[in-house]
Amino acid sequence: MVIREQGLSLVEMMVTVAVAGILALYGGSLTSRWLGKQKLQAAEEMLQQGYAKARAVALSNGAVSGVNGSSLLVLTNKQICVHNSDHSAVDCSDALWHAELPVDSATIANQQTTCIAFNSAGLPASGTLGTTNCTQSTQYSMSKGSDDANGYLE
Repeated sequence: MVIREQGLSLVEMMVTVAVAGILALYGGSLTSRWLGKQKLQAAEEMLQQGYAKARAVALSNGAVSGVNGSSLLVLTNKQICVHNSDHSAVDCSDALWHAELPVDSATIANQQTTCIAFNSAGLPASGTLGTTNCTQSTQYSMSKGSDDANGYLE
């Protein structure tokens, strides 16, 4: 009569550990890609929220005399912010609304530092902020890792 001992052999244990390691490696890769896509989606939502806030400020300010319309949406150093039309520099200091975009790069009209001026009807208009001419284009592009997002602000 042959008596078999209870338990796992060394080979069975090594196969189990190898399979668990492969699953963990694959799961980690999927998780990091998923997190990158989530951050990209969050950045798009922040950009759309900033655009909506700038339009709302322009509508509430009404007709304002000056070169910059009624409000400004500013993109600089992966930060997006909204200012009244009296702001004079392309930065996010003293902003009415501000958000840090969790992306590697972000552009509006293919520029990493730019602004959009809004008229009293809440529409993009011509304007100048410091030495920067504000764009009327609402085309944006951003990237996080190997993922990209492109679209138009509305």
